[in-house]
Amino acid sequence: MSTVFGERYGEVLLVRIGATGPEATVYNTFPLNDCPAELWAKLDAQAIAAEHGAAAALLNGPRYWLMSRIEKDGGTETPRETFGGIEMLQQATVSLSSMNPGPYSVNEVDRKAVFVYDSGTTVFELVDPDGRRWVMQTYSQTVDPGLTWTTSPHSATG
Repeated sequence: MSTVFGERYGEVLLVRIGATGPEATVYNTFPLNDCPAELWAKLDAQAIAAEHGAAAALLNGPRYWLMSRIEKDGGTETPRETFGGIEMLQQATVSLSSMNPGPYSVNEVDRKAVFVYDSGTTVFELVDPDGRRWVMQTYSQTVDPGLTWTTSPHSATG
């Protein structure tokens, strides 16, 4: 299997209020398309939320994978949705502890996938106050459209 390292994707999260608080259904363009820039730029989160009966829609991307491969069990048909002409697969449902989370907060996602980093692959780690190591899975151009994987470590060290 070829590497996914550096491949572009985008996500739309449809937020609904569940019994235990806000939760988001996550739709992802990977592996269907590369989140075309001209279509992504036209997405309207408020219109998407209204169209899908959601409390809110969050646009997450564009993002780029940093692992070598994604291994995922097949099985059931994955629901598909199209947002502004961009086809996406439903990949996960996540509980949101806050609609405005701080940086580097733990948010577990049950996506039934394994991210594989081949030997010799550069990885970026964060070490939390308890000494746990977290490997960076992706980087985003949401804040800085010019960010690349070669510039992202410099932005963290300032």
